[in-house]
Order: sequence, then C-alpha cells, then structure tokens
Amino acid sequence: PHFSVCGISYGALVAAELADRYPDKVNKLIITDGPVKFFSDKDLSEIYKNYKVDHMTDLLLPDKPEEFKKLLNIAYYNPPPVPGFVLKDLYAGFYNYDKYDQTQLLNHLYDERDYYNSKEYKNPKLPILLIWGMNDNLIPKHVGEELNAYFGEKSNLVIINKTAHLPNFEKPGVYT
Repeated sequence: PHFSVCGISYGALVAAELADRYPDKVNKLIITDGPVKFFSDKDLSEIYKNYKVDHMTDLLLPDKPEEFKKLLNIAYYNPPPVPGFVLKDLYAGFYNYDKYDQTQLLNHLYDERDYYNSKEYKNPKLPILLIWGMNDNLIPKHVGEELNAYFGEKSNLVIINKTAHLPNFEKPGVYT
C-alpha cells in the first residue's frame, strides 16, 4: 500500500525522514514550515536573539500559561485574541502530560542539526509539496526556497501570504 505523508514544523522533519526511509511506500510528501535540511545555526541564533532565549526549549516549552501567548505571536501572522482562562486550558493540553518528551525531541533536533543539515534525500521520483508561511519567523521562508531548489522539478513551493508558522490554521482554505 502507498500513502501520502504530511508534516508541519517538527512533524515535517519526521515526514521527510519517513519518506526517505520508506520510498517504496510513500507516494507524496508534503512539508509545511519544517526545519528540514536548510535550517542553519544562523537561523537559530536569530531566533535566540529576536526572542531573547538561550535555547529552543525556552521558547517553545513555556513554564507558565501566560508565556503560551508568546507562542501564538510566533505561530500566527495575526494572532487570535485568547482570554486568560483559554490560555490556561491550552497550556494544560499542550504541556501537562508530555513536556519531558517534548524537551527530549527539541534537544534531539538541536543535537542532531548537523546531521539533518547534511542529510541527502534519495527518493528522486517522489512528488513533494512545500508549503510555507510568508512571515514565518521560526522556520524562515528561505528554508522552503532552498528545499524547493534542492528537490528540483519534483517539488513545488507554495508560499501563503499573511501567515506565519501555521498557515494551515491561519488560512485553511488556501492551505488545502
């Protein structure tokens, strides 16, 4: 059986790895705003500087519900208004159960960034759709542009205006 695989953000890296490991099973790959191959140490330094953090875990795994609002400002071009009680519920839903695992995943991505940046993807016939938020400050648009050039004729890059890291939430009609 063949299937398409799609991933957003860290999930895009997982999807790319899955498609590369099982080329006889995957018939299409969709990557959205993912740190695949061309996310550099310079990009990481810019994030640390812009958001005044020392590590991605400081930014992406907040300690308090109020800090979750900063993530919305990163994820959305036009962040939705969110009342405090909803922030508490979102925080609880995202972090109460698996914060340790999420920390381990981010640390792995950080520790293995040289591997992922030097990775050579070997599936030459797999059609690839790259979708990027025009204003993504987490995984910059240049990553999508470089991936598109790297994958060549088999890939297509779609940049969605007035979206940031989650174009699938900001403009679902355009995304689909």
